Amino acid sequence: MPRKLNLKKQFAQLMDLPPEAVINSALIKIVGNLEISISNHRGLVEYTTTAIRVASPQGVIAVSGAGLVIHYLSSDEIKVGGRITGVELQ
Repeated sequence: MPRKLNLKKQFAQLMDLPPEAVINSALIKIVGNLEISISNHRGLVEYTTTAIRVASPQGVIAVSGAGLVIHYLSSDEIKVGGRITGVELQ
């Protein structure tokens, strides 16, 4: 692990902060197969009812499913509902 990244993780632990807040990474929360939220995203790449692709610091996060709907979208968070069948980092 690069020294700079390790120092950031140690700082996050010391300050009792979540690691994604310090190391600039996406945070993905999945609720069953019905909902997914992605924090720290970099924008919407694609949106259909069967596929949603979101840019992140690590690459593109691809969500596949049926009846996908964006419930919430802000500059740093997106929440998607529907029947989620897959999540992939591309």
